[in-house]
Amino acid sequence: MEIKVCVGTTCHLLGATELVEALKDLPPEIARKINLGYSVCFESCQGTMRPPIISINGKYHQDMNPSRMKALILKTAESERS
Repeated sequence: MEIKVCVGTTCHLLGATELVEALKDLPPEIARKINLGYSVCFESCQGTMRPPIISINGKYHQDMNPSRMKALILKTAESERS
């Protein structure tokens, strides 16, 4: 699973660091499957998306917080198992 976290100024100020820290709380069997990357900016928050923004397998998700992000990761991991 490919996850990218925007760490640009706006996303950083609105919680990107907490998102990265929250990845440490994922179950080990899921954490091992994550290829984590960072983006200085996805250029999305200047349009229709609200930061902080992450990308999971190329799909952008807005207004993230740790619990919302973990739920998306778990849902994605479950769908990849099927």
